[in-house]
Amino acid sequence: MPSQAWFDERIASTPSALAAGDGCHPDEAEALAQYLSGSITTDEAAINITAPILAEADPPQECYRLWGLLCDALVELSEEECQKTIDLLLAIRNLPSSFTALVWSQLPGFASMWDTLHRLHLQGRDGWEAEVETLAESRRSKLREHFTAIGSAEAKLFINGLVGAEWGFKVLDMLSSKRPGLDIFLSEIHAWLKIAGEKLRAAAKVEDKDCNTGWQVGEVATTKHWASWKEDLSRLGREGSGISDEGRRLAVGCYDCM
Repeated sequence: MPSQAWFDERIASTPSALAAGDGCHPDEAEALAQYLSGSITTDEAAINITAPILAEADPPQECYRLWGLLCDALVELSEEECQKTIDLLLAIRNLPSSFTALVWSQLPGFASMWDTLHRLHLQGRDGWEAEVETLAESRRSKLREHFTAIGSAEAKLFINGLVGAEWGFKVLDMLSSKRPGLDIFLSEIHAWLKIAGEKLRAAAKVEDKDCNTGWQVGEVATTKHWASWKEDLSRLGREGSGISDEGRRLAVGCYDCM
């Protein structure tokens, strides 16, 4: 169970801060706290945590604050609490829609919020990559923990049918890049494959003769793409690949999961 301070940090300090999107509603945080402590059931939590949004003048425009809270829970809390948060998302998805414009079954805005908070590194270099060669080991360790948490949460979301296989394919496609941070990003790739490698591989279609080796966002990955990523991992796992010992260890682990 996270500390009260963890919840307090995420609650909007004033009504104006809440209106500006700087934090969640106190009742949303309270519902999550009660749920994670076991005081209420998953279904009760889904009703309670969405109630403040439904009380707003324009509910569809307020969902982001709930998603921000749950996105934090998925990557910052324990494995058990992460799974409970996923169960809560599944329960929210099953809620009846009270407004035509707010269809809970689609978890409106959740994917966009997650993308903003935890997937921007897939769109271009992170700031720390410019100095990756000189990063202190403590900083490397924290980055690995961070990307492991993201990869683990995303893989569990995929396993539970909350996101599509493309999320995993996009992470795997970093193997085709020349990113200086690939040594660190292998932590995220490993987390994905360890949890969801089998299901992700099953989602790759048999290629036709005209398909390209390079995967593009929006495509269904093929077995040819999968084989290419596996070859990249084989190369990265060898001595002289140019990455750290830990990076090579992770590459070997990723290869074994494929």
